[in-house]
Amino acid sequence: MRALLTSAAHDEDDRRVRAAMDDSLAHRILAYTRRHLTDPELTPDRIARAHCISRRQLYAILGRAGIRLEQWVISERLEAACRLLTSPRHAGLPVSAVAARFG
Repeated sequence: MRALLTSAAHDEDDRRVRAAMDDSLAHRILAYTRRHLTDPELTPDRIARAHCISRRQLYAILGRAGIRLEQWVISERLEAACRLLTSPRHAGLPVSAVAARFG
């Protein structure tokens, strides 16, 4: 929302607009990555392609947000696996199945 409002009110070359667009892109990248955590084909190149940016731009955008992609993905996968393992609904699910699902 912030990026939309800022870009509508200012020139796209304005640094405030670029910052707002980068901020929203970082959020979109993280949301996309969360949706695809169980995909074994999730790679930095695929994430970058999905957002029409280069891998270098991907790392730069996330770096400005203080995020190291590989560590963030590992952390998110571990948290998701932990939630699944502690869920009463999935009590009978073997640990090996959870591990395979979240890589």
